[in-house]
Amino acid sequence: MSRQDEYEADRTASQIVGASANAHGLVRDALLGRWVHQDFWPKLYQQAETAMRPSFMPFSAMRMAFKASYEQWATAERLAEALAEKSNLNDTHPALSERIAATGQKAALPTCIEVSAADVLLGGTTTKTLIAEFDQDWWSKESKKWETRCKYVFRSKARLQELSAVPLAQVALLDLQEFALLIGEFDTPQAAKPVLEHLLKQTGGPYPKAAFVYGHILLDEGNGRGLEHLESAAANDRRLVEQVAQLGYDFLMKHQGEYAAHAWWKKIMPAQASD
Repeated sequence: MSRQDEYEADRTASQIVGASANAHGLVRDALLGRWVHQDFWPKLYQQAETAMRPSFMPFSAMRMAFKASYEQWATAERLAEALAEKSNLNDTHPALSERIAATGQKAALPTCIEVSAADVLLGGTTTKTLIAEFDQDWWSKESKKWETRCKYVFRSKARLQELSAVPLAQVALLDLQEFALLIGEFDTPQAAKPVLEHLLKQTGGPYPKAAFVYGHILLDEGNGRGLEHLESAAANDRRLVEQVAQLGYDFLMKHQGEYAAHAWWKKIMPAQASD
């Protein structure tokens, strides 16, 4: 029913502005929306790693960013990816290819807009006022989380530098897991493997969190030995059971098929599997 509502809205839009303009708008919305989600916001929030305030406010920057990044988001490759997506039972909106087909038009890359619809419909002064309000509202909601993240990164990198200055064999047992997790977060998961391997060999275990992280890294590398470590993690920390079950299930579905995946799920979560 939700998808039918969208088709009706698209038909109304085509009647008002024309099918061609509506189709172009659907493509622009799909491509630009994906770029905003995958590129614009991550780059903005990345600044929280180094500064207590962003160097630019998001909504003020969008006008220039959309235009300056046109050749990044309006590409044939991105359009092909968007058109290849299909609707599933959980989608409230039809896939782009289905919405375009319903207009009777062909999908084409949108042109670069020089003047925004907001400027035309609302006027420059009103648009600037609204942008300023959006930025102020965004920062009032995000400032505490932003500052918390910045302080955390600063402290964590200082701690990582402190631990890195000590030979691995001399790092205290209680610090090894913290060391590995910091490396994984601020370097790469692969760079944390030597520390995790060293920790898992130490007496005094088990170390379920370390086993979970190490197993996850191995699975990401396509190494099935990660399942052994995940199973150990679940056996020694029940809080990790659901994550272990899902990671192993996804890995086995990809590499060994449905039977192996279901067997893993039943093994890790027998009570739930029998319900």
